[in-house]
Amino acid sequence: MTRAAAMIALAKEDLGKIGYLLGAKLGPGPLPLHPKVDCSGEMHRIVERALLAYPLDLITGCRGGVPVLMPTHEFLAKFQGSAHQGDLCRKVPLAIALGPTGAGCFLFMRPKPDGHGHVALSLGWGRTFESRGSVGVCIVSAAKNLMRGWDYAGKVDSFFCEIAK
Repeated sequence: MTRAAAMIALAKEDLGKIGYLLGAKLGPGPLPLHPKVDCSGEMHRIVERALLAYPLDLITGCRGGVPVLMPTHEFLAKFQGSAHQGDLCRKVPLAIALGPTGAGCFLFMRPKPDGHGHVALSLGWGRTFESRGSVGVCIVSAAKNLMRGWDYAGKVDSFFCEIAK
């Protein structure tokens, strides 16, 4: 199993349990009563949970599009907000991220005039895991994703390595 697969499994534990609130963040621990989180907050939560369950000392992230090794605590500190999350990912074609093997990639919408962007986690086959609007944490179908305006996709290469058993 890869860290990406573990991250997806941990993410699915939040389905239907967390509402949406712009700017809201949650830690990796047990959920409070009536939890709420925004899209980037949920991505941070599941990455942090995966790294607690399957630790890494160093993560291959990106700076200015160039792959770079950074300590896990530095990566997590910077993995805040969809724009910063996108900056830390190596860009991959949208067709790959939304395709059958895209599970574990992140999908991004650049900030709109109101300053808000969006981030989701690809589950492969066009489906995404995300926190959005009145729905909260949910899975969005491939049919709905085909109509959306994803701007780019990226992945954190360290999440695609095998987990030592």
